[in-house]
Amino acid sequence: MEENTFIKAFGISYAGTLPKIRKSAEPLQPIFKAFTNSLEAISLLQNKSDNGQITIKLKLKSTLFSKEQKSHDFEEIIIETNQQISYG
Repeated sequence: MEENTFIKAFGISYAGTLPKIRKSAEPLQPIFKAFTNSLEAISLLQNKSDNGQITIKLKLKSTLFSKEQKSHDFEEIIIETNQQISYG
């Protein structure tokens, strides 16, 4: 697919569906989901002798008083696996 292109579909309407989707009461749900997806990717490996590895990276931003207050602002979390999955 070319960059900056859209998938065109007909007869699909999200207007009635999106308001029904509620935010999870569990604030860490996206992190749990990303982690379990990584575990699933490792379990689907064709070559079971490879060791899967999950890496969790936290990006923190320093503020003017971060050193004195020993605190940083949370910026981003990255959860990734070292494995590539082939489906075919």
